[in-house]
Amino acid sequence: MSDDSEEYFEPYVVVRVLGRGGMGTVYQAVHEKTNETVALKVISSELANEDRFRRRFLSEIETLVCLKHPNIVRVIGSSKEGILYYSMEYVDGGNLHERLRKEGRIPWEQLLNWSIEIASALKHAHDFGIIHRDLKPANLMITCEGSIKLTDFGISKLYGSQDATVVGSIIGTADFMPPEQASGEKATPRSDLYALGAICYACLTGHPPFGGRNVPEILFNIRYGTYSPVGNHARDIPKEFALLIDQLLSREPEKRPQNAYLVLNRLLALRAGLESSGSKLEKREPSTIEQPAGHDESQNPSSQASVADSSLSVSELGIEDTGINPPHSSSPNAPS
Repeated sequence: MSDDSEEYFEPYVVVRVLGRGGMGTVYQAVHEKTNETVALKVISSELANEDRFRRRFLSEIETLVCLKHPNIVRVIGSSKEGILYYSMEYVDGGNLHERLRKEGRIPWEQLLNWSIEIASALKHAHDFGIIHRDLKPANLMITCEGSIKLTDFGISKLYGSQDATVVGSIIGTADFMPPEQASGEKATPRSDLYALGAICYACLTGHPPFGGRNVPEILFNIRYGTYSPVGNHARDIPKEFALLIDQLLSREPEKRPQNAYLVLNRLLALRAGLESSGSKLEKREPSTIEQPAGHDESQNPSSQASVADSSLSVSELGIEDTGINPPHSSSPNAPS
């Protein structure tokens, strides 16, 4: 390791800082031998010095390396000792959070294509037993070609370690958190599907489905409040697309679509039907749908079981503000 650890993390040479957060700092870096440009996430020393966190981190990265999908940011590898970091595919583009802050809303035609890519990526990860747990616009990178890539898969579950609690750590974003996680319950693949619905809602309306004056109020409204159906705000959206989004936002997980495979099929069928009827949709290469492990066409595909418990109480959550200007809730019993 170089003496200047702020500029060199063997074998990567730092180019610039891309961002900082509760978990650490993300750099643009270059491999000193291959010249490959990567995004390098260096874990904060407070977390890296916890033995339990380090063990879980290395195990999680080993699993994430297995994810190979065109709409998932590829995890390359990680350090094994000393300063803790992992390297990822570098995406030269912004994220959906930035796009929403700039443009306010996303046309439904574009969103439909992105939703297909997100559902396909979730299906791939869920087949490996990996749940994102923190799906939000800031974790959706937009490539120069206009495609979506999901990042930070499964990393948030590392905060489930009691020995790795850091004040101000970000393990989720209130606006896109499913009710079960807001209640401190176990995350499942259907938790990611709720987040997909919340993202679609925000893209079409300019604000998340539930708002509030502060994080506790937002979480209260997610658990107990009601929202205005997406069709009330985006009247030009196809009815089937609006119906699917509202189903994804069901408070009870069992009322959401069973898994990402079914969501992907519905989205693909919707796009195919619109294109055949002459609707002006951006042309894309047909998506390849992998059959779920043990899939039987005569039965509904079963959802994958969660590989880890994400049972953190609301009081333990350190949650960032999305800055997407959610509307205030009118719930009379919401906490202030």
